[in-house]
Amino acid sequence: MNVKFKIIETDLSQHSIVVRYYTDYFTEDNLASSFTTNSSGEQTIDRNTDGSPKRCITDYNINIWKTDPPPTTDDLIESAKQAAPYDWFKLRYDVLDPNVDTSLSAVDSLLGKEFTAEKPIPIPIPVQKEQITEDQIEALIRNLTSNVT
Repeated sequence: MNVKFKIIETDLSQHSIVVRYYTDYFTEDNLASSFTTNSSGEQTIDRNTDGSPKRCITDYNINIWKTDPPPTTDDLIESAKQAAPYDWFKLRYDVLDPNVDTSLSAVDSLLGKEFTAEKPIPIPIPVQKEQITEDQIEALIRNLTSNVT
């Protein structure tokens, strides 16, 4: 699967770009999210003057954290590549594949039940030039397993 993208907007007040992602199968038109309904109830995609959809569900706002020096074109392209929703597109393909079970049948017994989320305990990882020792690895494992309920 080749995920394609294009930068469609900038927001200087947020130092961000809006990037649209799509594939050959999930085209911009398939992913459009802004429509106009005519008097007979038919919907048409709202389009820009260049013919592209005004909005898609894969239009991502990406803050550009680099400011000094300003980002290069390569930096911007790399930021967009890193933010690409590869897993999301894979999921979309899987949902359409009749050979992949995406029924979520395990959810049936969970519907309507209340659960409590617990904030994960951060795991300190030593930052050092030398390699992590066997003792440090064992201490990390002990720390992880001691916090399991």
